[in-house]
Amino acid sequence: MKPDKIKSLLEKYYAGNTSLEEEDLLREALKSVDDVPLELKVDAELFAMMRALSEETTDSEINVDEKETRVIPMDPKPTGFNLSWVARIAAGFSILVIGVFAGWFLGERGRENPDVAELRQDITEMKEMMALTQLRKQSASERIMATYEFKKLDSASDEILDALIYTFNNDDNANVKNAAAEALFKFGNHDKVRKAFINGLTAQNDPVLQIKLIDMLVGLNEKRALPKLQEMMQEENQMMVVKQKAAQGIGKLL
Repeated sequence: MKPDKIKSLLEKYYAGNTSLEEEDLLREALKSVDDVPLELKVDAELFAMMRALSEETTDSEINVDEKETRVIPMDPKPTGFNLSWVARIAAGFSILVIGVFAGWFLGERGRENPDVAELRQDITEMKEMMALTQLRKQSASERIMATYEFKKLDSASDEILDALIYTFNNDDNANVKNAAAEALFKFGNHDKVRKAFINGLTAQNDPVLQIKLIDMLVGLNEKRALPKLQEMMQEENQMMVVKQKAAQGIGKLL
């Protein structure tokens, strides 16, 4: 289905005017978040949350006993984000439900209403919070997955950049460091990212990461890296392949 047709159906959906057949078409069109155009990714993620919650609820047959319902006070100094996967999906589904019903009041042009835009911003912020929490997990695979989530963003806050730079500088897993560098490269227009890459040329010991940093800095046309590249070429203990790459980098930046 063409993006314009999907957008038209979404406008009807958020206004509560779609038929069951049209809703089925939307679910199919937005089935894969990775395959939809950028402007439809938030909508696809909303549908994915709804689908995941539906599947999770069916599998686990969750029953809520009214007598067991409790209000748990928030810790004034939280040390982590401990929601289970079901709770996370439920939170996303709740936001989706709010958005759908809000469409009834926002009219046929609800997609363009500031309230809907704010709702989508809330979804994005929720995803960022989850990814930031995942970046602190003990499992290296979970930390790598968090960097993939950040790579999907169009822009990054200082909090996200600082977290990725810290991971890039300090993580004890080489694969996580490489993944963090790749995520940061998308936001190479930020000066703090460029400085982190420049410092990483000599601060990092992994030759694979050093070579990657040289390519990234060349790709960013970052001439401030030239002194560090020259320093790498003069290091006695530096691997020859890294020295050769540094020499190539100098030639491209001059």
